[in-house]
Amino acid sequence: MHTYLPPERKKEIRKEYVVRLVITFCATLLAVIICGIIFMLPAYFSSYSERAQALAKLENFKDTGVTTEIKEIEAEVKSITDITNRFSEGIDRTSAIDIIKIGQVARVPGVVVNGFEFTYTASSTVELRLFGQAKTRDALILFKKNVETNPAVTKVDLPVSDLAKSKDLTFAMRIFSK
Repeated sequence: MHTYLPPERKKEIRKEYVVRLVITFCATLLAVIICGIIFMLPAYFSSYSERAQALAKLENFKDTGVTTEIKEIEAEVKSITDITNRFSEGIDRTSAIDIIKIGQVARVPGVVVNGFEFTYTASSTVELRLFGQAKTRDALILFKKNVETNPAVTKVDLPVSDLAKSKDLTFAMRIFSK
């Protein structure tokens, strides 16, 4: 476009035009930045609250995780302790062969042992049940006394009902051993 202005005036107008263009550009840029900040504030507050919730959950999870790990370790220690106690109880108890020998050592003519059953109790004692038949009452009483003389025996129970007859007695004797 052609104008009839003097060249100095044209230079001034161009400078003014460039300055106005730069000011407009900066004002527009500033307006965009301010609008961006304003529109980003809700997202910032939302993410900040979510961060706080996540940190709280993480802290709670750490506490729960530690508690869970401690409980798992305690359960494992308890199971190992139980197994160790079972082994140590087994070491202290008399063996099955020693229990069977109690009945064999106390043999009396006229007394026949038909069967036996033994049970380990919670303490370190053993309960042996002998089942059998005796020809006479005296033979059964002698058998009971022989069992009682064994040093491993702590107590012998023979029900009175087993001594009711004088001949051909069926008995069930309970022997408690260390």
